[in-house]
Amino acid sequence: MNYKSIYLRQHQPNRSFALVTYIICFIFYIKPACYGQSCDTVIESVRHPGVTVAHTTASQVVVVDRVRVTHRVYFDMTLDGANIHRIIFGLFGDVVPKTVHNFVTLCSEAPGAGYKNSLLHRIIKDFVIQGGDYTTGDGTGGRSIYGGDGTFPDENFKLNHYGPYWVAMANYGVNTNTSQFAIMMVKAPWLDGHHVVFGYVVDGAQILDVIQRVPTDNKDRPVDDIEIVDCGSLETAGDHYIMLPQ
Repeated sequence: MNYKSIYLRQHQPNRSFALVTYIICFIFYIKPACYGQSCDTVIESVRHPGVTVAHTTASQVVVVDRVRVTHRVYFDMTLDGANIHRIIFGLFGDVVPKTVHNFVTLCSEAPGAGYKNSLLHRIIKDFVIQGGDYTTGDGTGGRSIYGGDGTFPDENFKLNHYGPYWVAMANYGVNTNTSQFAIMMVKAPWLDGHHVVFGYVVDGAQILDVIQRVPTDNKDRPVDDIEIVDCGSLETAGDHYIMLPQ
């Protein structure tokens, strides 16, 4: 699967249009979401500069400036057999429930039926870390939990590739999502609208910074095995939000 999109040209945003759009969204979406209930919010920093988690009593989530973490899952990683600790993902089941259900379920399956004991198969420094091919291990396989030919459709493109540590589905074209995922190591607006973004790394960014520097061959495959030796779900207590970069 080739995560790189052919749409590699980047466009400069129209700032005036973006400002007007934001104001309209604020008027028509934020107020109804908070009507009749408390919208008091306490903000606390997480481990990545420039990104914030918010705890709020508002029950309705609108993808304007933040997105709710509905699930947390972990990967315990090894590099060439040596333990390199844990990565924790926050997932956005309110926005892309089918995509998140696929990822969470694959984290709980036995070796050979999900992510446990699978390898990261593609690394491009300062671009992407890719894994999830638990069937062949080389980026040519992978299956979703939804049966059929192993693929499922693009759920939506409400979230973008905002920068490092955002997590998206890898694919080989429209509506070809399987089990393969990509952890971004750079902002990649040329991929917006082509890959479904469904999560964010809430802990373990330093591990990814180490992984992306692992030597690779001429097909971007790591020379040393980088294995998900264990994975699963973690408790998600209370409402946690990731603030979207502005």
